[in-house]
Amino acid sequence: MRVWKNERGLTLTELMAAVVIMGIVAVPLTSLGTSFLHSYQADQQVHQAVLLAERKMVLAKSEVESTGELSDEKRKGTDNELGMSWTIDKQPFRRDGQEISGLHELTITVHYKDPLDPEQQGEYTLTALARPRVQP
Repeated sequence: MRVWKNERGLTLTELMAAVVIMGIVAVPLTSLGTSFLHSYQADQQVHQAVLLAERKMVLAKSEVESTGELSDEKRKGTDNELGMSWTIDKQPFRRDGQEISGLHELTITVHYKDPLDPEQQGEYTLTALARPRVQP
């Protein structure tokens, strides 16, 4: 009687060990990938808020520099496409409690939904100085 020996294949035990090791490696890599995805989405939302703030600041600063005033429609608004809202505050610029003549401080605040937690709202604030060419 001849005993058959399979020297080129894997035993069931070796195969099971390989599957377990692959599972141990694959699970953390999968969770790492989803973590990177969530982080990317949050970064994209903040990036969009920064771009919106900069775009609105350029328009507001231009209006203040040319007219000395900021119209009501530019003071606040909503971008429905991005799902963000903004407010702009214009005040005389103060340094060490003293008002600096002719300078205005513009502060824009953009509110956006936090993609990691939709119940939370993120906020980005940008401040710039404007000197009107025409004194109001």
